[in-house]
Amino acid sequence: MKRLPLCFLAMLLTLTFFSCESTSVMERNYQGASSQGSVVEPELIFSSNINFDRLDFETKGYRLVGSSSFTAKEYSRERLINQVRNLCMQHGATHALYGAVYRETVTRTTYESYKVLVSPKQGDREAVYVTEWRPVESSERYFDYYAYLYVPMTQAELNGTKLGMDFEDLDTLRRMELKRNTGAYVRMVYQNSPAFIANIVIGDVVTAINGTKILDASSAESAIEQLYSRQTVQVTVYRDGREQNILVTAE
Repeated sequence: MKRLPLCFLAMLLTLTFFSCESTSVMERNYQGASSQGSVVEPELIFSSNINFDRLDFETKGYRLVGSSSFTAKEYSRERLINQVRNLCMQHGATHALYGAVYRETVTRTTYESYKVLVSPKQGDREAVYVTEWRPVESSERYFDYYAYLYVPMTQAELNGTKLGMDFEDLDTLRRMELKRNTGAYVRMVYQNSPAFIANIVIGDVVTAINGTKILDASSAESAIEQLYSRQTVQVTVYRDGREQNILVTAE
């Protein structure tokens, strides 16, 4: 077996090191779809209330591509912006919500040595020192960093919802709060959609469509798929402890 020249091995190790360094913490923690990079300069929006801002952003017709979150020592604003921008460019996102939430301050104690004079120099006798140690405290602030990447939904995607809303199943906590087990929880209502104009809101629970009982998110989606364009349907929603019927015209 031939041995590789030392110079080649050194070059390979150098390339590997720089390759690892070039991948940001934001990129290493990315979860989501991977697509072709983008040449469009992304719009970066700082968020101090990410749960609300995500909901607001998605109602405006933006689709989540992926996200990244991690805990690290305090970043400079410029470094964070640069990592979020690069993440958008790598995954074809046109918009990003990003921010940081303070987590904790970590205080560490280290010890440094210093010399203490015991006996000064006298004649031919050298000075005598002893080594002692003293504590040195340092503090570092840690933050939870996050970035959520988006692209605008196409008109076809929006039209595909027909009524302009998305659903999820009732979880145990919501069942307990609502005192009911069946229905499809409205998790999203897109702005200016038929559901939006008809005043169906996030948090409503759809219990029937045209009289057909809705058990969960899947049955709501199946019922809506059967609708044709411009069809007016009666959507029964559970809101504030009672059911009410709302007429909605499909796109």
